[in-house]
Amino acid sequence: MSKFCLYAWEGIYIAPTGEYSSCCDMTPVGDYTGIRDFYTSKEMNQLRQQLLEGDEPSACERCWRKERAGLPSSRTNINKSKLNVPTAAHLQAASAAPKISMWDIRDNNLCNMACRMCGTFCSSMWNQEVLSNPDITFRHAIGDSTVLRIPDPKHKDLLKTFSDNIDTVKMLYWAGGEPLINHTHWQILNQLVEAGRTDVQLRYNTNMLKLDYRGQNAIDMWRKFTGHVGVTVSMDCTGDRAEYARHGTRWTTLADNINHLLEYFRGGTHVSITSSIYTIHALPDTLKWLHSQGVERIIYSNVLYTPEYLCVDILPVEVKQDILTRLAPYQNADDGYNQIKYMLERTPVDVEQRRADFVEYTQQIDASRDQSVHTACPELSEYMHTWRQ
Repeated sequence: MSKFCLYAWEGIYIAPTGEYSSCCDMTPVGDYTGIRDFYTSKEMNQLRQQLLEGDEPSACERCWRKERAGLPSSRTNINKSKLNVPTAAHLQAASAAPKISMWDIRDNNLCNMACRMCGTFCSSMWNQEVLSNPDITFRHAIGDSTVLRIPDPKHKDLLKTFSDNIDTVKMLYWAGGEPLINHTHWQILNQLVEAGRTDVQLRYNTNMLKLDYRGQNAIDMWRKFTGHVGVTVSMDCTGDRAEYARHGTRWTTLADNINHLLEYFRGGTHVSITSSIYTIHALPDTLKWLHSQGVERIIYSNVLYTPEYLCVDILPVEVKQDILTRLAPYQNADDGYNQIKYMLERTPVDVEQRRADFVEYTQQIDASRDQSVHTACPELSEYMHTWRQ
């Protein structure tokens, strides 16, 4: 039985390192000079053939792992979408030229935040902090430059290949770094408008902190598009805690921008919450605030697994039970309650070491940023002192 995946035939993911995959969940299968080289490579032809024959290529293990657990995966989600229009090309493993319809472009890690659960690969602000502060031992710098970018030849290849495929583009997904401060993002959106391709789907994962870029405004630009515009805002909590957990956040600015977005794209506005030990205690209040603003889709299934010392399962049992009790009014299996419940109820491994790591990590970052966990997350103060080794 075929394991067909639309991404393998029509998708491209470009990482800040210059590596290529069909989607962000796929492990790179080789080193290539450009998108065409990747798309027509023997490795990709072999991977597509494996999928047609019902095999499970190891490069796609993230999807297989989810599917074995009965969960949706990137593969099953995209195959169920309206973007999946069967063609004769989907029955052939080899491809002579890329006909790419789905683009996930992350050509740099430029970001205006340094979220505590994130790191240097996805955030230039994190990379800058680690490069300038040798006392931070829980993160490691990537190279000696603040911003990680794909090499110039690959960037030129990206723009040319996109231009060559502009007639077949169906969807662009932008994440980060932070897409709304990524120059390539604005180049491509302007190119789509000039080519009359405002019918394409635009999907985002953004911190929504900065809407203006060199005289252009994101919401004004999105209003030019007739295709679906879906904006997922990454926001884990509100107020001072938001500014602590996602360093760089200006809460009042973020709240204003979310409400401005809702004015024009209420149906396309999602909020995605990543729950960590810093934010889980305030999750019920965060959900309450989002509902009060009229956000129709709130996704909180992303419960932090790594780094393990920031995972919610290391909290005391009575604290975890209290959180579940307060979450009861917001139970929704599809949006994340079951995942939260699973992580709060599972028995943690190496809990003493992970708690000690949490204390040390928090102290390092508090010192680097002149912040205080005791002010931003006062409930943690009640038991942190017993976690030191």
